[in-house]
Formats: sequence, structure tokens, C-alpha cells
Amino acid sequence: MQIIDSLLEKKLLSKDQIEIINIQRQKLEKDFLSVAIDLGFIDESQLQDIIKNVYQHHFIDIKSINIDNNVICLIDEKMVNKFRVLPINYDSAKKLLTVASDNIYHTHLLQIMQNEGKNIKQIDVKFCHNADLTEAIDKYYGYKFHLDELLFNTKNQNNPDKTYASECIDSLLYDAIKHNASDIHLEPEKGFIRIRYRIDGMLQNIRSFHDRYYPVILGRIKILCNMDIVESRIPQDGSFSQKFAKLPIDFRVSTIPCLYGENVSIRILNRNSGLLSINQLGFSQNSIENIKKMLEHPYGIVLSTGPTGCGKTTTLNAIISYLNNIDVNIMTLENPVEYPIRQVRQININNEVGLDFATGVRAILRQDPDILMVGEIRDSETANMLISAADTGHKVFSTLHTNSAISVFARLKNLGVDSQNLSSNINGIISQRLVRRLCSFCKLPQKTIQHKKIYHAKGCIKCSYTGYKGRLLIADTLNITDELRQLIYDNVSILQLQKYIKRNNIWTIEDDIKNKIYATETSLYEAKRVLNFTI
Repeated sequence: MQIIDSLLEKKLLSKDQIEIINIQRQKLEKDFLSVAIDLGFIDESQLQDIIKNVYQHHFIDIKSINIDNNVICLIDEKMVNKFRVLPINYDSAKKLLTVASDNIYHTHLLQIMQNEGKNIKQIDVKFCHNADLTEAIDKYYGYKFHLDELLFNTKNQNNPDKTYASECIDSLLYDAIKHNASDIHLEPEKGFIRIRYRIDGMLQNIRSFHDRYYPVILGRIKILCNMDIVESRIPQDGSFSQKFAKLPIDFRVSTIPCLYGENVSIRILNRNSGLLSINQLGFSQNSIENIKKMLEHPYGIVLSTGPTGCGKTTTLNAIISYLNNIDVNIMTLENPVEYPIRQVRQININNEVGLDFATGVRAILRQDPDILMVGEIRDSETANMLISAADTGHKVFSTLHTNSAISVFARLKNLGVDSQNLSSNINGIISQRLVRRLCSFCKLPQKTIQHKKIYHAKGCIKCSYTGYKGRLLIADTLNITDELRQLIYDNVSILQLQKYIKRNNIWTIEDDIKNKIYATETSLYEAKRVLNFTI
């Protein structure tokens, strides 16, 4: 390929980097240059110069072109942003669509458009500058926030209007909510700011803008969060709430100084989706029955385990909702409270005034509780107090960060919990993860294993061309039997616990994801990505 040859000739890429890109592009199902940019091997400005030199007769000035609305309608907004293309002309006689792009590889575009019933036989790609393409896409597709127009008065570009900054941030937040994003990242690079959303657990590039606009945006965010707008040398945390479509949404904000400026992470807490019941979370029927058996015990502790963002808090809230009754006093310690639950005493952790988990547990135990839920076990003091609370007749629920259910015992031992106390008070462990769900509109058969078809991701308009739409739960539930209590008491190794699991044919999280792969709900790629598991 001419582009790759030019990159090698100019020593912008090496052969070993090309090998890495080729491996990664197969894994991610993305084109060569996009992966090269994502890995940081080349930057977009270098690529633009190469393309312009190699394809001089295909290079156009998109700013000088007026595009007919009938042509714009040929490609929808999601496809435009996915493939970074803009339709500029259509020859109906030849059924030829001409598009402008900053990317030279569009091998799937024609096939996708034909699959959607478009009367197109050929696509001619013209090349343009990245910044010009972004501006044109904004212009013709009405992108929700126009940074240039919103932030700067053309008569005085050195004095941005704060009103425009507010409108820009409102549009950014609304757009992220519309895309079901859980997080927004504003990431300063050399000369520009990158915006990324976390959607279905994966970060996705949204757009970039020049860093001269960033101070007014950052300042407005800090004002919303009651942060020190002058301080840029240390990390800051804050939060704010806003209404969208008349519904309140909370945002938790973190800033931290990086090489090219302050990085901003915004967590979106949309409580308007409501609480889910245990039956609605996506557990298998066997797991649901196991969880309900754990809850039958009059006292003891049940732990939910897994990495950050795997739904542990959602599971505990579903359990609290299930147990919620007028004849019990339920109290929770959370950081922060994510879902208000009727008649449950929910307490926000506030480290600034000394209200941490350990302090909160001591205070709660003086409030005559029947059921305690503590958002996370972070230290030895909290761990031992919760075991003690379980030992004195309370139902206790909390979370831990471990890689498996049986790893919980070693983790608690490291936190100083006595094996004897643990064995007599623990009732169950719920280990869980979230994997992306294959898009039902475009998933394709990959291969057959044990006479069952395995599907993989393709990408279409319905899933924003990712191949996945939404997430689903995979989990295992470990009830503590008398035999297992004895093993915990004896402080046996993880290897012996694994033998117990195998000997008793206990359903594992690997069994659960295998079952969902065979049901064509998720892919082998997701199993490898989330659990490092293959069939």
C-alpha cells in the first residue's frame, strides 16, 4: 500500500510497529490507520500530510463545497461519525456516491450501504483535512455542540463568552446521556483536547477540539462543581446536578493535572432508570435461587465481588429492595448513595468531615439496625467490624474487589479477619462481571463448537457500528455449605477450594459465559477480554 510504504520511507512507522498494528486491527476489527493512531504510533497531522502527497489528485477543500441536502440524506449521522465520511455528490446515472474523508480505508462502507437498500454501486473517496471534515460534519448533521460557534464571538476571539461555555457543556452532557454513556473524558493532548465516552464499558472516541477553547470549558466545569477555578496543580473532586428532559441527573467530576493540562473525568449517575429486582438483573435461574437461599439466614454476611463497574452496587441495591419491609431497620453506608430506596436509612460517606466506612459502621450499630449494607470493605477495621456485626445477629452486605468468589477468603485474611470468625459468619459470595451483548441485528456466525454456532460482532447502524448493543451479567453464586465452612476454618489454599468447586459441580462464572456464548448473546472476544477465557 502506498500510504504504508510512505510511512516506512519517512521512518514514521517501523516494521515491528506494523506487525503490532496488524494484530491489533484483527482483534478490534478496525482499519490499519485508525489503529496506528489509537496506539500513538503516528498522529493525524502526519497522516494528513502523507495522504495529501500520495493522493494529490484526490485531495479537496471541503470548505469551498456546498452540499445538497438530498445528498446528505444518503448517509445517516451515526455512519458519518463511525466512518468519518461526508457525502458530497451523487451521480444517479452511474449510481456513484462521492464522499469526503480523512481516512483512506472504507472497505465495508459500500457493502453496508447496499445492505441498507441504498441504490449505490460505487463509492469515490476524496480526501480532506481532519479539522475541515469535523467542521463540515457539524455543519450538515447538526452536531449537538459547535465549539467554535458556542464559545467564541467572532469579533473578539480572545474573550470567550461564559454563556456559550455553559451551552457547550450542557450539549456535551446531553449528548453523552443520549448515547447511554457512563463516563465522559476530556483529555488534553499536545495542541488539542480529546473527548471520549465510556459506552457499554468501553471508551469510544467522540471528537477533538483545539486546546485554546479548553480554559473556558474547564473553568465552567469547576464552577459547577464548586472547585477552586484557579488551582490547577493538584487533583480536585466535585459534583453537580442538572435536569435533562425534566429529569434530574447527577454528575461526579474528578480533575487531575497531566502533561498537557488538567484531565477531566465525569461520571454520569442516572437514577431515573429505577431500581431493578433480583430477577431483572440477568442472573441465571440457578443463581437467583442461590441468592435467595443466602438471604434466608437470620444473620451473617453476604459479599458481592468483582472489578470496579461490574454492577456490584446494583446487585446489593436489588437485595436491599428485596429485603425491604416495614418491620426491619435497614441502614446503608455508600460513597455516594446511587439509588434512593424508600424507608431505608442511606448515609453518604464524607471523608472531609471524618465520616469514613469504619466510623459510619460504628455509628450505625448504635442505631438499632437489623440489616446493614456497606458500599465497600476497604480496610481491616471495617472488615472486622462487619464480621463482628454479623456475629451479633445482623444481616450484613458489602463488596470486595477480587477476581473470583474463592479469592474472597484470602483477601479477608489479608485484611486481618480471623478464619474461625469468617467461617461461622459468612453465608454466601456473589461474583460477577458485565460483558457486551452482541447486536441482534448484525451478529454473524463465526464457527461451530460442539455442534453449536458461535457468533461474533459485525457492526451496523443499530449498534453505532460497534457490533454490540448493551451489556449483560455473567456471575456465579457460592453458598457456604458445612463442608465449605470447615475448609474456610482450616484456612486451606485456593487450590483446595478449587477442587471443592469442581468436586461438587458448582456453577462458575466461566460456565455462565460459556452458556451465554452458546446462546449467541455474547462473543468469544468478550470472554477473552473480560475473563481471559476461551472455549
